Amino acid sequence: MGAKEVKIATIYHKPWSSVRPDYSVKETSRWIVFPWEIRETIRKLVNKFGSDGEALNKSVEKLVAAGLPRSLVNYFLRDVLEGGN
Repeated sequence: MGAKEVKIATIYHKPWSSVRPDYSVKETSRWIVFPWEIRETIRKLVNKFGSDGEALNKSVEKLVAAGLPRSLVNYFLRDVLEGGN
């Protein structure tokens, strides 16, 4: 659109990223889930690993082991945990 210069700003950046931001707060190699994407991330992981009884329980345990509060995981999966979709 005719910009003479474009700058990139981000909270985190990965050391292997092909795009280097002009401004960032921190470099990290860890997987990051921002507060506004927790529900979507939980749902995608459960869909990936399965939502039948044993697979769902393993997914929940992995999410809790990764640092997500069990109450939050249960809240976002309440319909799946109760046998819905």
